[in-house]
Amino acid sequence: MLDSPDSNAHSLTLNNSTPGQREPVTEMFDNEGELGILQGFLYDYGRAFYQTKERGLEKESGEKIMLRRGCAKVQKEIVNGDVVVVPFRAGEETWGLEWVKA
Repeated sequence: MLDSPDSNAHSLTLNNSTPGQREPVTEMFDNEGELGILQGFLYDYGRAFYQTKERGLEKESGEKIMLRRGCAKVQKEIVNGDVVVVPFRAGEETWGLEWVKA
């Protein structure tokens, strides 16, 4: 069930500010031959659903994200205090992100 934009309930969404989420999603879409719909999935559909532009929650930066295949590597481990997590595909090449002027 999807929550309406005005709902106070929590819903699961892809948080695009969390490091490391875009890359595996991009790889999944690439493996399925569906890179053409990636922008809608990662950005456009959620913004439209939550009406972020209409609510004044977006600021134009004049920048966009450029995805480049094979120019980054998955971290070998993520450390937070005493907790060490080894990510799936640690050390392997993945998609890299770069901010570019639109």
